[in-house]
Amino acid sequence: MKKYTVEKIRIPAGGRAVKLLILRPTANRRAPEDTTGVLWIHGGGYVVGMAGMVFMSRAKRLAAEYGAVVLSPEYRLAGEAPYPAALEDALEAYQYLLKK
Repeated sequence: MKKYTVEKIRIPAGGRAVKLLILRPTANRRAPEDTTGVLWIHGGGYVVGMAGMVFMSRAKRLAAEYGAVVLSPEYRLAGEAPYPAALEDALEAYQYLLKK
């Protein structure tokens, strides 16, 4: 049995959409008010990388073994949108996480 599910969604963000990759625990699951939420911002110095890097990191263990919901935004990279675009996308993802 898989210990987490994967959901891909888009959230509105100032006239555009930010893609989010969400890992939700199936094992070690807790009541919503007791569930930890983790905003996982991939590495790459805002120049390279993607939300899918969550699968190559320790973040998936947070969902599988510790029952956390892990949200990884596909923020805009510096080559497509200059600073502070990536931070704005991460902030939108964080605000979404706080509401859920």
